[in-house]
Amino acid sequence: MRHFAIIPAAGLSRRMPGGDKLLLPWGPVTIIEAVLRAWSASRVDRVIVVARRDDVALHRHVVHQPKTSLVLPAENPSDMRTSIAQGLQFARRHCAPSATDRWMVAPADLPTLSPVLIDHVIEQAETWTQHIVLPDFSGKGGHPISLPWDLSHHLLALPPDQGLNALKASFPMQSFDAGAIGLEEPADIDTSADYQRLKPGP
Repeated sequence: MRHFAIIPAAGLSRRMPGGDKLLLPWGPVTIIEAVLRAWSASRVDRVIVVARRDDVALHRHVVHQPKTSLVLPAENPSDMRTSIAQGLQFARRHCAPSATDRWMVAPADLPTLSPVLIDHVIEQAETWTQHIVLPDFSGKGGHPISLPWDLSHHLLALPPDQGLNALKASFPMQSFDAGAIGLEEPADIDTSADYQRLKPGP
């Protein structure tokens, strides 16, 4: 069983004034580098980052990361669902996935994501092989989420206005209590206030 991570990084950071939030400093690196370091340190086999073709500054922070492939669609993805679809199509063309493989998804703006959490999701997915698997934080599902490879075909067949939530509503799902084993929910950076509150000190 292999695990492919799809990281949608084609957003426009509309709620973050001053440019691309994924390039904001996070300690000695940028937010996107912190996220990709977590994925690279985990058991995931390939990390597929989907970005806008014109986001050259972001490309430079992605291309040298271990286990990572950068996907630049001919037309910039309009939403997360489209980005995920582009990542899945790349995996299908270049990774020869089998029915026993899995794909994982988490937003690109989770700089507190830990490889330990990723690996716990992978461990649970290797037990619940026919299920969508995700961590539960205080009764709320979180990221990253792991899905059987067969569900990639279902996502690609969904109407344009439907995405992961439609799959979660239609297929067996298994969650595990991440807090009970000491794992913290990764925080996302949506606004300047989020960034100022969460960024690591000097």
